Amino acid sequence: MKTIIFSGPSLSPQEGWTILENGIFLPPLRQADLITAITRHQPDVIVVIDDYSGLSEAVWHSEILEAINCGIKVYGTAAIGAVRAFEMDHCGMVGVGSVYQMFKDGAIEDDDEVLSLFQKLENGDFARLSEPLVNLRATFAKAFECGVVDQKTSQEILALVKKMSWAKRNLDNIFSQIADLNIPTPVSEKLLNFVTTEYQDVQKDDARMTLELVKELEEDFCRSNSATIPRNYDNPLWILYERDRKIESEAGDMTLHDLAAHVVFDHPQSEELNSAALNRELAAFFAGFLGLTVTAEDIDRERARFMTKHQLTEDETLSSWFQDNDLTKDEFADMLQKLALSAACRKWFLARKKYQRMTKTILDELRLRGEYRPWKKRGLERAALLKDKEEELVKLGEKQDLQKSLMRKRLNDELPWQLDPLAGAGMSGFTPATLQFELLKEQIVQDELKRRAAALFS
Repeated sequence: MKTIIFSGPSLSPQEGWTILENGIFLPPLRQADLITAITRHQPDVIVVIDDYSGLSEAVWHSEILEAINCGIKVYGTAAIGAVRAFEMDHCGMVGVGSVYQMFKDGAIEDDDEVLSLFQKLENGDFARLSEPLVNLRATFAKAFECGVVDQKTSQEILALVKKMSWAKRNLDNIFSQIADLNIPTPVSEKLLNFVTTEYQDVQKDDARMTLELVKELEEDFCRSNSATIPRNYDNPLWILYERDRKIESEAGDMTLHDLAAHVVFDHPQSEELNSAALNRELAAFFAGFLGLTVTAEDIDRERARFMTKHQLTEDETLSSWFQDNDLTKDEFADMLQKLALSAACRKWFLARKKYQRMTKTILDELRLRGEYRPWKKRGLERAALLKDKEEELVKLGEKQDLQKSLMRKRLNDELPWQLDPLAGAGMSGFTPATLQFELLKEQIVQDELKRRAAALFS
């Protein structure tokens, strides 16, 4: 059984591993962390303890619900986990511990009861910079039981602490303000000593209790579903998957959005890259809008083209490519589907430009790129080489079919469509007949250039 624990100051990994030695401990929970964990680790159990509430974008409730729907057992305890479990126990999230029970019983009701400010240490652990109110409640209650303070004083201190910002509830701030309550100095000093030595960390106790419970489940646990995120582009949760899923490395982590933003600002061909991406998505969208469909053969053709382009020859190398590109097999299939739909949309468009073909479209693109004039010059030079070559063109066409013309061009490594030249040429507006005509003209041009070069050196 694979268990993921999102924990920070409430319980360190070292403490947790004494109970659950195979547990995967991750930092406090943030938005999209559940999606990332499900994708990367495919866990059986998730334990939510701490998060970055107030310091970062909070996890969506729908993320937790999605994990539950995937058949993952989700526990909440101690800190924000207890709050989320109280809010979502009717959805299947399991609450554990005294903090959860206090919310359930109505003894406490505000999120700030469990929050604390903390920082990450060099060893990876988290240290509190302020104290969670639930721990302070338990500590001051213990002080009353032990006769350190009376009940009235204990309640006055808690009322004072409750009014403080959760991020400022550290012992220095608390005891500096206790002076305003006119508590005798000996009592105040005795209370400070008690709080320091007899601190009641109910959050840690609850976290440990939850891991003990999970450990008991290991032998008999059976998950009903596969822990994969269903692809549903109408579900807002899918936005998190595509935008905020984490990419991790030893050097640190970033979201997919972080990477995309970096590319937009720093890639040397950023504008062209963005334009090509949008055009591909738009073509696939309009293919659906027009009711165009693709076959398994169309998708296989795109897959073969992709494998050839990236020099991938086996499923093993493709799996490595998935890992390098942070993509799953299903997402790759979606990408091929979109490529095939984009191709179908272009075919539909070209069919309606049967006579005009791609002439204006290609030339307009050259104009937009500022490349029209140099290509016009090259084209005129080519036309001059073809002058009075009509008879030679006819004779060459009689003895050389399209396949031979393609083979000759391919052997010279001059063919822009290596995998499927007929399909590639078709996407550029050529029919087999017009493609053959252009290839024959190109051959005559090359032969003429060779003749002229030979004449210069003879």
